[in-house]
Amino acid sequence: MTNVQSTVVALPKTSAKAGLGNQIFGLLGETFPTGSVKFVSVLGMMAHLENTGALGPHVERVYASTSGNTGLAAASLCADRGLEFHAVVDARIEAEKEAALVAAGAQVVRVNGDVLDRVRIAKEMSRVNPNSVDLDQYGNPGALLGHFQVTGPAIWQEMRGQVDALVVAIGTGGTFGGVAAFLTQQKPDLITIAVDAYGSALVHGKVSRRLLTGVGCGFIPNNVRRAYRFIRSAPYVAHDGESFRAARWLREHEGIGVGGSGGAVLCAGLDLARRVDSKRILLLFHDGAEAYQSTVFSDEWMSANGFM
Repeated sequence: MTNVQSTVVALPKTSAKAGLGNQIFGLLGETFPTGSVKFVSVLGMMAHLENTGALGPHVERVYASTSGNTGLAAASLCADRGLEFHAVVDARIEAEKEAALVAAGAQVVRVNGDVLDRVRIAKEMSRVNPNSVDLDQYGNPGALLGHFQVTGPAIWQEMRGQVDALVVAIGTGGTFGGVAAFLTQQKPDLITIAVDAYGSALVHGKVSRRLLTGVGCGFIPNNVRRAYRFIRSAPYVAHDGESFRAARWLREHEGIGVGGSGGAVLCAGLDLARRVDSKRILLLFHDGAEAYQSTVFSDEWMSANGFM
């Protein structure tokens, strides 16, 4: 598909916190093009649409429901192909991500509603506007295929095949499903931890208000159903506050910036480390901290929401 340079780093202070002889590593999503692993998801989805004829020479514009990172990757790849890109977002999107979408040339469509409203409107706009296609990160199997072909092999190579456990946030299913599919093929006894958010339908099962973005979903997408088969251990359900505080801890102690979903993954990784010993545990961080300065890394925002 393409060569994408990824970076896996050792997390010594996190490993010391884990104890029991465990070693913790992190895949840094911010080192991928457009600053997140979603770049690979979009590569795979566009390749699938091209292979099925949905994204042919007649297509002039692409629509996508997004909370930010998928939209940024799609805006970049659509610009390379001379396509218009329309990002359908809701009120939870961080101001930094919305500004980045506009800067990348995306036309932002703001929806008064939740993820289901975003999905419905993206599909409807692609249907009523001629020469358009919906990227559909919730059902497009190319999202999993991209990570199976690119991210999984990159991890296996960088870890030299020495990985015992994988911890990944599960949102629309593509990243977790594709990476876990490849790594469990190489190592059948691999521990795979899917990280969901409290208030999400995927694992927690009770949809409620949450501020954590980039993990969880208000319904169960087809790509998540495809990914479920690669969950080999008890999933972890993260709360808003613990995830945000963990992200701040990681930046302070390891010098690595991640978003709230990365904090959730850190919580899940440490929870696993209390139950196993002498394992090499890989935490997959979807993106960096840049888009969360007004939320997770703002003392005022954290205090206003009761997370300090």
